[in-house]
Amino acid sequence: MTLDEIEATLRDEKSGLKEITGRTAGNFTVAMLAVADSALSDHPLRLVGTGTLVTVNDVHYILTAAHVWNKVQQRGSMLGLTLAEGIDHEFLIPNENIVAFGPEYNPASIDWGPDLAFLRIPTDRLGTIKSHRNFYNLSLERPGGPLDCVKTNAVIGTPGELAEHWPRYAVLQVTAFFLETNPRRSTRGQFDYLEYTVDLNFPGVPSNFGGVSGGGLWELFLYFCEKTQKIEII
Repeated sequence: MTLDEIEATLRDEKSGLKEITGRTAGNFTVAMLAVADSALSDHPLRLVGTGTLVTVNDVHYILTAAHVWNKVQQRGSMLGLTLAEGIDHEFLIPNENIVAFGPEYNPASIDWGPDLAFLRIPTDRLGTIKSHRNFYNLSLERPGGPLDCVKTNAVIGTPGELAEHWPRYAVLQVTAFFLETNPRRSTRGQFDYLEYTVDLNFPGVPSNFGGVSGGGLWELFLYFCEKTQKIEII
């Protein structure tokens, strides 16, 4: 299979490759909800953004946007995470049990940030999370993909537009949004910035990206494996 054929298969909604590619990174992704005391609020459950489960030197975190963590604290007393797929479930962590790390966040600096937060997960919550989701190890150096591959970038997030939402219940969809391959690069202070645009040629792109905030930016490699005779993703 040629690289052009792999690219065409990825863009073909009927092939299912887009969903499979999204699931590769989606295994590390959680939707994040602000949860308030239902006795004190008519809307105790609110989708506020997306996070990526990561480890750094064997410490477990949710990597997200600082403004998403601010919304969790402003709108509720607990953080709700989506773990299991296709079944009703509830997983909550009291905000007071979460320790946040990251660069100082200035809400007035919308364009440049930095807008980044590592939320350390309490040890007693790790077992349940690990039984459903994977953690991406940021401490490991990884080589690039195979020489003969299609490289694509995607943001994995939870768009509110694709959600079904009630005051005490939500059906959420973690989705991959594929990006144009050549980002605009710039540097400001000690940070490097990559500015991507969403590839609108992919089907299923929503008109609003509320809920995608904090989602991970992934570099994914697709190649044809002679052994399995399938398109593989790393």
